[in-house]
Amino acid sequence: MSKYHAQVDQIRSLLESKAKADRAASMAAYMKDHFDYWGVTSPERAELFKGFKLDYKPSSETDLLHLMDSLWQQPEREFQYWAMSQWEASRKLIGSEGAAFAAGLVLQKSWWDSVDWLAGNALCLYYKSRPAELDKVRWSWIEHPNMWMNRTAIIVQLKWKEQTRTDWLEEAILPHRHSKEFFHQKAIGWALREYAKTNPQWVLDFVEKQDLKPLSVREATKHLR
Repeated sequence: MSKYHAQVDQIRSLLESKAKADRAASMAAYMKDHFDYWGVTSPERAELFKGFKLDYKPSSETDLLHLMDSLWQQPEREFQYWAMSQWEASRKLIGSEGAAFAAGLVLQKSWWDSVDWLAGNALCLYYKSRPAELDKVRWSWIEHPNMWMNRTAIIVQLKWKEQTRTDWLEEAILPHRHSKEFFHQKAIGWALREYAKTNPQWVLDFVEKQDLKPLSVREATKHLR
């Protein structure tokens, strides 16, 4: 992947030009010190990316994924955010290889900010128009020993609205409804709360029927009771 070093070096120079040590420390603290930061804000990154994408456009899915992989391996968190922006800008290139790649990233440098983007944005939008493909992989996520993959299974339909498969949503939630893990409980509540905007009665009935954790119930019914 050496051909992508030039792009990574260019991105590093751009980020470094906006780096602020005091902000970096507070951003790292907010993320429980799981990652290093340059201290570059979201608006600053967006402005830097706007100029970068005029110069660099991936020509294929392979190019995009190689660049994203190179960025994901960098220590500062802004590189992973940059990879997300690159995906958004190049979404039309994504096929089944890209979806599998994004699912693999769930297990790399995992924390709520990256996982929620991968599951609730990248994978959610890709599989919304390809539900048959999701059906082939969703059980491997539901039964995965890693909680971030379970969370991905729960929230992957987050933006499906009327297209939501409630049987799939139920199947993703039920194995983890008694989990003591915060990120399981929060994901269940979030997925149900979003679907409640489309079908509130189904969500109310589901919450009444299932023995969910209190946090999941509070999140699910936040705008219903």
